[in-house]
Amino acid sequence: MKKRIALFIFLSFVGLTACSPEKTQPLTYQGFLDNIWDFEANPDTFVYKGNNTVIVDFYAKWCGPCRQLLPIMEKMAVEYEGELTVYKVNVDEEQRLANFFQVQGLPVFFIFYTNGTFKRYTGLPTEAELRKLIEEQIK
Repeated sequence: MKKRIALFIFLSFVGLTACSPEKTQPLTYQGFLDNIWDFEANPDTFVYKGNNTVIVDFYAKWCGPCRQLLPIMEKMAVEYEGELTVYKVNVDEEQRLANFFQVQGLPVFFIFYTNGTFKRYTGLPTEAELRKLIEEQIK
């Protein structure tokens, strides 16, 4: 009986994760240069390439607070679809990008606004705090 319950729970979890597509997108060093800011070509001036507000969330798979932030970021990506893009940067895989932004502790994320500005945030915000940061420029 216990094995059946465990199997049911496992299959339910697998089914839920398989059916819920991620709304955040992985981002590489080259993807950042191509889609957000080519700081190699423009090292002294921030030239934003995007058309909507972007969050770039630096994370690591081993980081507990980063895992807590993921569902909040996913929710914001769904809620503000078309106005906001949420990218995830794995600091273990994209060390050049993490080094450029001097990421030393996690979680850290940046919000790149369409008005050509960006802000850095460190720590684990609440959903309400993150929503306020997004709405500062979207609405």
